[in-house]
Amino acid sequence: MLRLAVNRARTWLSALAFEAASAGSSTARVDKMCARISKRPQVAVRLLAALAVLAGVTTVMFLFSSSFGLGLLASSSDATPRPELIVATFSTKANKGFCDTVLSAAAYGHVPVIVGWGEEWKGYRSKVVSTLSYFEKLAPTDVVLFHDGFDVHFQLGKERLLDAFLRQNASILYMAEKNCWPMFDSRCDAFPKSPLPRWAWGPGTVYQWHQHELNIPHFLNAGTMMGFVGPSSTLFREMVRQVMEKEAQGHGVDDQELAAMLYTGGKFGVKLDFWMATMMSMHYSKDDTVLEPDTDNFGPAEAETHKIRRHKITGTVPGVLHYNGNGKEWMDDFAKESWWRNKELVDRSKVIFQTTDGQTVQWSKVCDEYYVPPPNSTAAGEETPK
Repeated sequence: MLRLAVNRARTWLSALAFEAASAGSSTARVDKMCARISKRPQVAVRLLAALAVLAGVTTVMFLFSSSFGLGLLASSSDATPRPELIVATFSTKANKGFCDTVLSAAAYGHVPVIVGWGEEWKGYRSKVVSTLSYFEKLAPTDVVLFHDGFDVHFQLGKERLLDAFLRQNASILYMAEKNCWPMFDSRCDAFPKSPLPRWAWGPGTVYQWHQHELNIPHFLNAGTMMGFVGPSSTLFREMVRQVMEKEAQGHGVDDQELAAMLYTGGKFGVKLDFWMATMMSMHYSKDDTVLEPDTDNFGPAEAETHKIRRHKITGTVPGVLHYNGNGKEWMDDFAKESWWRNKELVDRSKVIFQTTDGQTVQWSKVCDEYYVPPPNSTAAGEETPK
C-alpha cells in the first residue's frame, strides 16, 4: 500500500511539475489540480507534504532558471543556440481540411511547408520518401513539426510550441492517443504506461487496446510528431528502408505501425507527449478539452474572441489538435468555434504556404472555393466550408 501511495504521489507531482514549468501556468490551474487531489483522502496528506517540498524547490529553481520543465530540466545554456522550428506537412493537393489546417497555422504565425505538393499519391511510400528527402535539406540541429495535412488545427505560436517540446527533453516526440492501431493484438501490451495518475479520468479509467473515452492516452499516433531534424531524418531513413523491404515482399505498410514498433522497441529516442502539451489526439477525446478565452496571448477584451482549448486533465494547451479517428465527427464544429475561422480576425489575403522547392503559394488561390457565406447570415465573419 505504501508503494502504491508513493507511486500515485509521484505521478501527480510529475503532472504538477510540468504544469508549473509550462509557459502561462497560473495559480488557478494549480488550484484546480489540487482540488482533484483533495478528493482522494487516502493520498491527500502524503501529496500535500510532497507538494510543500516541491513548491520550495520550484521556487528556488524559478529564481535561477528562465525555463525548466519535465524532470526539472535546467535552462538551456546561452552558449547553445535556440533551434529554429519548421512546420511541415505532406499533401499533394488542397481540400477543405487542408485549408483549415493552413489557416489555423497562419493565425498563429506559422508558414507551413507542404511536402509532396503536386506529386502523385502512391501510398505511404510517397509520404515517407518525400518527407525524408525534405528533412535531409534542413539543419540537423533545428526542430521540425511534421503533421497530417487534412485534420489538424493549431493553437500555439512558434515560440510557445517550441518551448513545450524542449521541456520534454526528447529527441523525437510523437502524439499519445487512446487507441492502439493498426495492431489490435498482443503487441499493444508493449506500449509503456502513461506517467499520468492511474485514475486520471475518474474511477472508470482503463488501459486497454481498443478505443474508449476513459482510456489513458499511451499509444503512439503518427499524425503529428516533433523532433530534432538529425534524429528525425535517421528515423525516417529507417522507415523508408522498412517500407521498401515490405513492398518487395508484397506487403502493405502503414507509417503509424512502423513508428509504433520503433517506439516500443526503444529505437531512436522516441517519446510520447503524455501531457498533451505539444499535440493532442482527438480520437475519443471530445470531452477532454474546454474552450476558454486565450488570456495568455490576448488582453481581456480580445481574449473573449480568441478562444483556445485547454486539456481538462493536464491543464495544458496542446499546440496542435489532431482530429484522427472519430475526432473527424466534430472537427468542423470545433473549427467553427475557433477564432481563426472568422475572416474578420484573420486577413486571408496574407495567408501563404510554401513548397519544398521554395515556391510561395497564396492560400486564397487554392482555398477560397471551399468557403461560402451561409444563407441569410448577418453575423460578421461567419462562413460555412463546402
